[in-house]
Amino acid sequence: MLRKRLKRRKPKKEKKRKKFRRSKATIQITGQAKLAQTATIREVGNSLPMLGTSKTEFDLKLTGKGTVTAVVTVKFPNAVDPRVTTYKFEVE
Repeated sequence: MLRKRLKRRKPKKEKKRKKFRRSKATIQITGQAKLAQTATIREVGNSLPMLGTSKTEFDLKLTGKGTVTAVVTVKFPNAVDPRVTTYKFEVE
């Protein structure tokens, strides 16, 4: 009786999925406040996530009276220069 030799198959390498490049937002705080929480909010339509509609929110916790300056820097994946926005307010 002849037996056929079975060739063992090599496991296939998984292809790396391309990830969507997202913008990155960072914050620098000076004054009488500290970062309490960071939230990423994504919109959903027809029970599916929508592309390009995520937002980042920063919650500040005030620690005393004085002037607070928050500098938000957003780096976009296709832009050379980041967008810098400065928020300045006074706590009484």
